[in-house]
Amino acid sequence: MFKKTVVESPNGEISMYARKCPGDREVLREVIMQDVYGLDALDNKGFEPDVVIDIGANIGTFSAVALKFWENARITAYEPHPISYGLLCQNLLHHRSQTSLHLAAVSGRELPNSNIQISLEAATDAPHCWDLNQRSERQVPDPTAQGCCQCIVENINDVLPASLPESEESKALLKVDCEGSEFYIIEGVAEEHLKRIDVIKMEVHCSQLAIPGYLDTTWTTFRDKILAHFDCPEIESRTTVDKDQFIATAIRR
Repeated sequence: MFKKTVVESPNGEISMYARKCPGDREVLREVIMQDVYGLDALDNKGFEPDVVIDIGANIGTFSAVALKFWENARITAYEPHPISYGLLCQNLLHHRSQTSLHLAAVSGRELPNSNIQISLEAATDAPHCWDLNQRSERQVPDPTAQGCCQCIVENINDVLPASLPESEESKALLKVDCEGSEFYIIEGVAEEHLKRIDVIKMEVHCSQLAIPGYLDTTWTTFRDKILAHFDCPEIESRTTVDKDQFIATAIRR
């Protein structure tokens, strides 16, 4: 089911275990080969994080690239899909002393544990993977349906204090890719924790705002909170929400 692949990154070769499915191949290509998160450019600017917090870690591609650039960084990663989590653990096996890996989703809301729809083949499963964070309870996947399992949910305001370095002089990088839940994560994060993040790299899923259950003010709240603390051209240029999916880089002023 799983295949070990050697992938060329901007900073050298990385060996990764992945499923034999288009989704995993796309993740390897985009995150490692194409460096869509721009870690090479960040490294060239002299940024060197002491801590990398990877929310929506999938099979560990972002964390693996981060460790390729910053070999002394401490990695804390969260992934709710049990098979993706297993591959995440395998792919970061040689970095056990500097990684803390969690089989859990992350939210900006106070949520009970819920259910996640999973697939053996899919890289990030069905679109309902993260519905527990952004839809009303009646739209959460049916726990009796085939391909569902319980998903632990951690609040971002518990995740960050446990992950951030003790010294305020240390640098922290937060990466978020969680299929639309980034809006509620940013909305819910406490200012005292947000001010300790130096760089945020996130995939923004604007199409998720069309899902019933989102507040009409979600995009404005998300945008205003990011721009109050960070320079982020990708978000600043979008005064109204559209259906695009894009990578945003937010750098603390």
